[in-house]
Amino acid sequence: MLEKMKLKKIFSYPMKKLSFLTVCGATLGLLACGGGGGGSSGSSANNNGSLANFCDSTKEGDVITYTCQVQFGSMDVMNVVFKPTSTPSVTLSNPTWAVYNYLKNAPFNQITAINTNSAVFKVPKAENFSFQVVSNSAGVQFKLLLQKTASDATQTANLQIASDVIFGIYSVGDLAAINSNLSGKYLQMKDLDLKNQTGAGFDASGWIPLGNGSGGNAFSGSYDGNGKKISNLTINRSASGYQGFFGASSGNLTKIALLNTSVTGLNSVGGLVGNQSGGSISQAYATGSVTGSLDFVGGLVGNQSGGSISQAYASETVKGRGFVGGLVGEQLGLGSSISQAYATGSVTGSLGFVGVGGLVGSQYGNISQVYASGAVKGNDDVGGLVGIQNKGSISQAYATGSVTGNGDRVGGLVGLSVGSISQAYALGDVTGSAQVGALVGGKGSGGTLANSFYLTKPVEAVNNAVDGGATKITAGNKTFSGFDAVWNMDGTNWPIFKGWNTYFLFLDTATDPQVKNPLP
Repeated sequence: MLEKMKLKKIFSYPMKKLSFLTVCGATLGLLACGGGGGGSSGSSANNNGSLANFCDSTKEGDVITYTCQVQFGSMDVMNVVFKPTSTPSVTLSNPTWAVYNYLKNAPFNQITAINTNSAVFKVPKAENFSFQVVSNSAGVQFKLLLQKTASDATQTANLQIASDVIFGIYSVGDLAAINSNLSGKYLQMKDLDLKNQTGAGFDASGWIPLGNGSGGNAFSGSYDGNGKKISNLTINRSASGYQGFFGASSGNLTKIALLNTSVTGLNSVGGLVGNQSGGSISQAYATGSVTGSLDFVGGLVGNQSGGSISQAYASETVKGRGFVGGLVGEQLGLGSSISQAYATGSVTGSLGFVGVGGLVGSQYGNISQVYASGAVKGNDDVGGLVGIQNKGSISQAYATGSVTGNGDRVGGLVGLSVGSISQAYALGDVTGSAQVGALVGGKGSGGTLANSFYLTKPVEAVNNAVDGGATKITAGNKTFSGFDAVWNMDGTNWPIFKGWNTYFLFLDTATDPQVKNPLP
């Protein structure tokens, strides 16, 4: 189709200085309105300060080609949306098109590169279209060729161009600058190493977290790590809370990889986020060590007081006083959720304090499709997966690490349960003083247990005979009744989750992160 294009000319807006223009009724940066299916006209400014006829168009048969030129100033990324403003003659079956990305000198995603500054899109008719352009150079000109198949030119006669600035993260300095705009949108473009860094973003105690939580000072924007890595995050502030790559966040964080972290703080300490008060964390992981002098210490998140965590993991050595977890120290909000997540590091709490778990120290929300494999040590309310289940639910979960408590309520899966547990099992050796269970240590009023299992141990699951919710697996009993299609049960190994090799492709590997454990 390209060789048949008849591109008459390209109209551009001469760049004078960066300013915000009112265009097509919206206040946006460097925007334009264009039109004219089947013809062309020159660039000009209309009386409201917007750009008219920004896109030229030609028509050949059923193909209408729009040729546009976009100029970028100091903005790193611009979201440009092409949207029919006239009523189309056909009903829109899908009002939103996919987002396309173009990185200067390196095309990716669904882009076909023509040269270093242009790309061609074949666009379905009568629908909206959006794309991103990333640039780290001022004054970059980007030629866009849009092909739209349509038998009726009125469907494509009027176009609206809008923008939404996304800042590209190319350097450690760019990372540090996020603290000056905590509500911004960010896209990481390179692997970054924080080792031995000084200057902006650092002090004598290491990395200065993004959003320190003081006076509601939290990150509220969006950060897309883009699968790029951040290595050697170091923080050493044992007398300060809200420590992590993000100190406090209510925003949306995705595709973030933190390698070899060393984070020390007072409370609300996590490898990725010290305190999550809403928003989402997805496809993220952290490795290394996290230490808290006091409470709410987690390998990925110290305190989750709202929001969701999904498709995430931590492989951190985690130490704290109370409410300490391999992934999350405390999951406080009733609406909080953790799903498709795991933790593999060892977790240690202090004598005289409560709530230590292989995945979560203290739980109020909902947890599903998770596991923990690290050794867990604490005082009271210690569990292989969750230390204290105050409320909420645990479903489709397992723990395989050893559990040691110096006090009471110690369980292979949960130390103290006051919520619901279903489709779960535990394999680790369990040691404690009183109320010790292979699956659950202590079960309070309102706690329920169903379709759950444990390995033959010297200790029994609490109230097993009364509730009938836990079954001992022996050489003669290998049937996991009540398990659904989420599980893979081959009759030789303990169940694992199906499809996790696809859930965790952001790890740059198709290897399933689960380890098979042979049945007795």
